[in-house]
Parts: sequence; structure tokens; C-alpha cells
Amino acid sequence: MLKLGKHKVKLIFDTYKFGNGLYVGLEDENGEFFDDLTTNLLGAGYLANIDCGFVQEGSVWGNDYIKWLEKNGLAKRTGNVARSGFNTYAEMKFVLE
Repeated sequence: MLKLGKHKVKLIFDTYKFGNGLYVGLEDENGEFFDDLTTNLLGAGYLANIDCGFVQEGSVWGNDYIKWLEKNGLAKRTGNVARSGFNTYAEMKFVLE
């Protein structure tokens, strides 16, 4: 379990049904859904690289997930950026082991 603010969470990995891209979410210490980390942007014309997903930049519900992922060695930026609606998403390469 990893500390995220006052919560203990763990990463969960799956694939999106549309496009088969990498889905990364968070579960709390009770195994309950906590939040989505990645966003499927295939419908907006973006396809993430293998082992990568798009994570919204800035604060989401008071959490800066990109900084948290990098600080904990869970993912790093690839340098690719996507835009959809009013949001900007950084492509992150996740450590899947």
C-alpha cells in the first residue's frame, strides 16, 4: 500500500474495452474503488504507447497524481501530451512489475 495524502492506496491495472489501452486506477486499503489515474483518449485521437497511459495534469480532487507517481517511482513522463476538452494529459510510462 502507498500513502496518498491521508489515504492508503494501491495501483490496479486493466485494459480499456475501447482500444485495449492501459487502464490504471487506485483502490483503497479495503479493496474499494478510490479513483481513476488514466483516461482513455482514443476517441479524441490519441493512442498511448505500450505500458503507458494518459494522466490529467494538475490537481485532481486535490491530488497531483503526476507528481505522486513520479515521487513514488511508479511512472515517468514520456514527453507526449494530449489535450481533450479543457484538460491536458501527460503520457506516463508505468512500472508494471
